[in-house]
Amino acid sequence: MAALRPLGFRFLRTAQVKQLNALIEGPRSCVRDAGMLESAINSPINQQHYGQENDPFQLGAILSHKITKNHAFANGNKRTALLAANLFLLQHRSLQQDAGDWSKNNALTQAQEHVAMGTMKESRLADIYRTVWHQSHDTTDSRNSFASLPES
Repeated sequence: MAALRPLGFRFLRTAQVKQLNALIEGPRSCVRDAGMLESAINSPINQQHYGQENDPFQLGAILSHKITKNHAFANGNKRTALLAANLFLLQHRSLQQDAGDWSKNNALTQAQEHVAMGTMKESRLADIYRTVWHQSHDTTDSRNSFASLPES
């Protein structure tokens, strides 16, 4: 079967996500389940192709959610998921945030914890990405920005 070639999006490849995990885990990096990793990486591709999803924040959230929930790596799944989604969004010029803004990074980290616990859906994670990365540079504390988002 021919591989899908979605138009308009540059999706991450398996080798790239493995490299992200290797950056996090170093020599301890280990794929626990290659099939689950492939499933996670193909999820946003399938949603874009078959579901006609064209929101990069939703596609990034799908990727992040699936990497976290599929638990394909021995360690570092949440961190790898967050980096993978960030890389995907950077490729599509969707990020407008200083990577050194620790309060926003903390909000995303907390969201990943909720995904891992099964208390957050992909659509809610997409809302958080959208909110955190598009907040104006005001003086409000964004550490709890995800807590005020409506449930979806």
